[in-house]
Amino acid sequence: MNTCVNCGNKIGIFEKHKCNDGYICQNCYRRIPGFIRYDLKHYDVYIIRNIHGYFFNTMKYRFDSTASYGNLLVDEINGLIGIKSHDEISIFNALDLKDIDIIATDIFADKNNRVKCNIELRCETDNPPMMFKTYIKKNVFCKSKRVDYEHISWEMPSEIAVIKIVINNALQRAEEKFIKSISNDNLSLHDIEIIKAKALFMIDGEYNISSIKEQRDRLLKTFHPDNDHYIDDKYSKKIIHSFNLLKKELGESNEEN
Repeated sequence: MNTCVNCGNKIGIFEKHKCNDGYICQNCYRRIPGFIRYDLKHYDVYIIRNIHGYFFNTMKYRFDSTASYGNLLVDEINGLIGIKSHDEISIFNALDLKDIDIIATDIFADKNNRVKCNIELRCETDNPPMMFKTYIKKNVFCKSKRVDYEHISWEMPSEIAVIKIVINNALQRAEEKFIKSISNDNLSLHDIEIIKAKALFMIDGEYNISSIKEQRDRLLKTFHPDNDHYIDDKYSKKIIHSFNLLKKELGESNEEN
């Protein structure tokens, strides 16, 4: 019988879920949003615990949806974004979404030659470090017309542009709140860079060179371009840059590339 690497409980053969460094139990698995579970094998227990903690904290936010599109909800007033999955809403602070895009995918023509697509949300976050994609709406009609016997021309659904504007509004609001908070604390740009680096490395409190080296290696392994994530080496460069900032704060020299 296996042991859950997260909570330590014993798990039966039909209740275990594979992660990067072992198995987690059904209870720990259910606490992970559905749109992240499909990629669970790439996350180790350290990141899984941070995912649990992140959504435990964001569920306390006041979330008042001002716009929605399929499974995507946006609170433009409070700068929050929600994703519905399995009858639950997972909430993100818009500033935590390092990269976000909405695309039309799985484009096809039905038997009546009407073009349809699925709308997919793709996101990347620094803290906790995650990359995920999820369908927010399926079988959306696209404006189309037949060009000849073999070809049909089509256009992206117009609502994609609209929901992107709504998300930008939420991001702008979140940025305004963040700038106001750091202005009150009189933080410099360097201070902000260190805060971001600590967020990426999930540092809460004191740290040393050994701990950040260990976390750097863990992040580089998890988000290596050779994995089947839709990523390139820019994320690896960000990890190294953050490591060098934290290393310099400790008084260490010799930056790494």
